[in-house]
Amino acid sequence: MAPPSVSSTPRRSFANIFGGSLAVPSGDEKSGASGRSSRRNSDLGSSTRQTYVTPPGHQGNLSVDQKKALDLISKQLEEAGAVSLQNPPHYQEAQLLRFLRARNFDVEAARDMYLCAEEWKKTIGMDRLYSEFRFTEREDVAKFGWRMYFHKTDTTGRPIFIQDLSGLDAEKVFSVTTPDRIIQNFAVTLEHAVRRRYYACTKAQGHNVDDNYMVLNVQGLGLGQFWTMKNKLQELLTILDNNFPELSGRVHIINAPFLFSTAWSCIKGWLPAHTAEKINILGSDYMPVVSQYVDLDSWPAHLGGRCKCGHDSPQHACETRDPGPWNQ
Repeated sequence: MAPPSVSSTPRRSFANIFGGSLAVPSGDEKSGASGRSSRRNSDLGSSTRQTYVTPPGHQGNLSVDQKKALDLISKQLEEAGAVSLQNPPHYQEAQLLRFLRARNFDVEAARDMYLCAEEWKKTIGMDRLYSEFRFTEREDVAKFGWRMYFHKTDTTGRPIFIQDLSGLDAEKVFSVTTPDRIIQNFAVTLEHAVRRRYYACTKAQGHNVDDNYMVLNVQGLGLGQFWTMKNKLQELLTILDNNFPELSGRVHIINAPFLFSTAWSCIKGWLPAHTAEKINILGSDYMPVVSQYVDLDSWPAHLGGRCKCGHDSPQHACETRDPGPWNQ
């Protein structure tokens, strides 16, 4: 099969990175600011590929009512000329199901959300950005503490998406880039996941993969830095939630300092309830939980795993080489 093409924009109009889930590894996952676990470090690395079970509301596991909702929204959008018939059916279904899950399978709400997202992508020139955008300031942004990268897959075959904000200096970050450039970079990154990464993982795993496992490292992130970028962060989360719903099946926030609960109380208020439920806050003792989701050979060494991407400077290599089925 050829990779799916994505070129649709709505021709007529009607008048949230997180959520969804794939198979969840067994074992007790403890949440809260400390993220403590009784599992000993000597036991780490014993995770194996999980037996895949298609979660409800995803392709291959739809109730009768969910299937009716999918058929109805597909028909309505096709009649409106808002979907491309060139896209493979399995791709279009995955996209529409993301919006349906984000709106609890309310067809009218999901349809309006989808159309607004397509209109937003058209407004920012997504197809052009997808082929032309280069985040040339990436190394400078990373130097000032904001690193974003995909790195291999978790135990169910989902892409591992790492947001590393350790050592973030928000003022310096925004001295070398702009909020609009950050938004464009996120948009292109997530659009690439939808168009290519999940497809590659699906081929590699032999079952549908339509979201990722996301880890957010907030080591050393103080309240001062949070308040500095609070408004920009809220805007970013709103844009991503509205236009790229249901892309993260599980989110772990690691190295959360004690006072992070104050920041989290704000962030949680910006997110839909079903999104916030997918997020677990862990402290510095996060590996017993993370290792339930990721083989250590697939987890960067500088974050507690064993992967060095075959390089003498393993952190830089893991952050820049983009290893995974999408590059094989």
